[in-house]
Amino acid sequence: MVETAGALCVLLDSINNPHGKPAGVRFRPSDEVDDDSSDVRTMAQRNHDALATILAAVPGAPDLPMNGGNAPVLVIHATEDTVRAGEGWASIPGADGTGTDVPVPFAAAEHAGCCGTVQRLTSAVNGKIVKLTVADRVFNTDQRRVIIARDRSCVIPGCHTPARWCEIHHVKEWANGGKTDVGNGVLICWHHHRFLERMGWQIRMTDGVPEVRPPDWIDPTQTWRPTGLRAVARPSRGA
Repeated sequence: MVETAGALCVLLDSINNPHGKPAGVRFRPSDEVDDDSSDVRTMAQRNHDALATILAAVPGAPDLPMNGGNAPVLVIHATEDTVRAGEGWASIPGADGTGTDVPVPFAAAEHAGCCGTVQRLTSAVNGKIVKLTVADRVFNTDQRRVIIARDRSCVIPGCHTPARWCEIHHVKEWANGGKTDVGNGVLICWHHHRFLERMGWQIRMTDGVPEVRPPDWIDPTQTWRPTGLRAVARPSRGA
């Protein structure tokens, strides 16, 4: 329906428009790297990523129907060997609407696990549940509020996706011992979070403040750059 398409377009535009296209006057250091040139996605791909961002945010909406007493949950299955190797395939139950498992790249499971709860279920050959371990790696509301105050938007230079649309990324991966605290979390949009390593971006924390290093094909100097409030510069000449 036209009105449904219109409502969706408004949401897609609200996410796509800020991405690499800041409105109004913006002061920044003359040597700041803007990653607009690295975003080679088609409009269809941009809309797909924007829709993924919307779907990630919707389960937290207060008026959304509950499912079994909780917000709707995306369940992804992966074998222990796949998780340990960090590669291979996982499956999403009923993703095609038929109730059957649909295979997805393990990177999808890894991304979902970075900002969600991981449940490890061990079962016997006959299907008996042997053990259930729950690992909650979700940043709470207070932590998110503090991280937003520090980062303000996606920490990738040139990306201006607002904080409300961003996920929180563990700088040191939770699976590698990284803690779920404000000193190890940064704001990052769905697109950059999903393809962070593939794009070649690197993030580190220096004295509690995030710094970003672009891939060498964007910045041959491989300079670490501050983000958030530290990246705000005085106006340049003629601005």
